[in-house]
Parts: sequence; C-alpha cells; structure tokens
Amino acid sequence: KQWYQRRVRGIKSRLSHSEDSGYHFRKLDSSHPDHWSDHVSQPALRDVRAFMRGDLVSDPQSMTKAPKSMAVKSCEPCGVMCEGETQYNGHVTSRKHKKRLSSLRKQQARLETS
Repeated sequence: KQWYQRRVRGIKSRLSHSEDSGYHFRKLDSSHPDHWSDHVSQPALRDVRAFMRGDLVSDPQSMTKAPKSMAVKSCEPCGVMCEGETQYNGHVTSRKHKKRLSSLRKQQARLETS
C-alpha cells in the first residue's frame, strides 16, 4: 500500500505543472466518431509517449487547467494526498486522521519529558 501511495504521489507530481496550479489536461474533440483516431487516439498516444520519455507536452496551448477543486491537497502527518477540498475535509474529520494526530502528540510528549 505504501509503495502504491508513493507511486501515485510521484505520478501526480509529474503531471502537476506546479504545486498550486493543479493538474493540466489536454482538450480532445470527441464529437466526431468518424475522426476519432485523428482527434483523440493519436494526440493522446503522443502525450503518453512524451510523458513516458519525461518530455514536456508537445503543444502547451491545447492544455487547460483543471478546476480549483481538483487541486491536490496533502496531509503531512498521515502522508495522504487528496484531490480537492471535499476529499481533504473528509480526511481531516476521519477517525484515521484523528488517531494519527493523537499518536504524534503522545510521541512528542514522550520526547519532551525524556
């Protein structure tokens, strides 16, 4: 599970243009099924190949920013990455988060008394 979370974090950080700008997505025109290959498949494959090589996206003008709600927020104590405000708020009020904070407070108190 930890490996998976680290891997997802790494992929998300590579996809993210900068920490506070959120994700960037390619706009693809899928309104004409007859031109699916030219308008959807080929551009998507080009981007995936460029991503796998570590290159920048070939045509930055065709990229669009994700809505602010898609921005990734992270909880440092738990090591959790949340997509959007709703997911983050749900995590912060969760039992897992509260237990982790309690555990960290106890560890800190033990270190201070010793």
